[in-house]
Amino acid sequence: MGNTINPFGKDIITVETDFCGRKLTLEVGRVGFRTSASVVARYGDTVVLGTTMVGTSPISGMDYFPLSVDYEEKFYAAGKISGSRFIKREGRPSDEAVLVGRLIDRPIRPLFPKGYRQEVQVVSSVLSMDPNFRPDMVAMIAASAALMLTGTPFDGPVAGLRVGLVDGKFKAFLNAEERLPRYRSTDTRERELGAWVSKQRYLHRRRRLLPERVEALCQLPFRIV
Repeated sequence: MGNTINPFGKDIITVETDFCGRKLTLEVGRVGFRTSASVVARYGDTVVLGTTMVGTSPISGMDYFPLSVDYEEKFYAAGKISGSRFIKREGRPSDEAVLVGRLIDRPIRPLFPKGYRQEVQVVSSVLSMDPNFRPDMVAMIAASAALMLTGTPFDGPVAGLRVGLVDGKFKAFLNAEERLPRYRSTDTRERELGAWVSKQRYLHRRRRLLPERVEALCQLPFRIV
């Protein structure tokens, strides 16, 4: 790899673990120097940049927590250029991107203390995408790890798994051929679960799969804090 542009002289910290047959890597200090915190998450050929910005002081007169979570998927992540011959810019976020942003927001928001009023912005940007793998759960891991580095009272981390039923057995992080039927789950260290399950009789089997898979994902961000 060539010379790394590092204007602030920060150390590049990399931690990794083997997860479901692939290497999951979290990297801090390579990009995103103007943010409160940034983490690059790599899983196979999928690369997601999670960045966070935190306000310097609480916003007065606000009766809700000003947290915004954005998930950005650009065509360049898959090596494509959108638009016509003359218009190359991309339009507004797709419905899928909006839903993934809400999926990341849902487990993160309750982990901030009640009455916290500093503005927090979280952006997960897909830099490179494996066509056979959905990057949304990697985006959740990157966003959670970035929040852990900001110093905010965030009682995380959180982790996400895309779980599917393959040959009668549950499998995490499916490829394109194994995606249906699928179940999406989010988990914290306290085992607070949110899931979309089509058949209740599979719920107890999915619960047995989550703790052993998610524990490694929740412990990884602590190694970079």
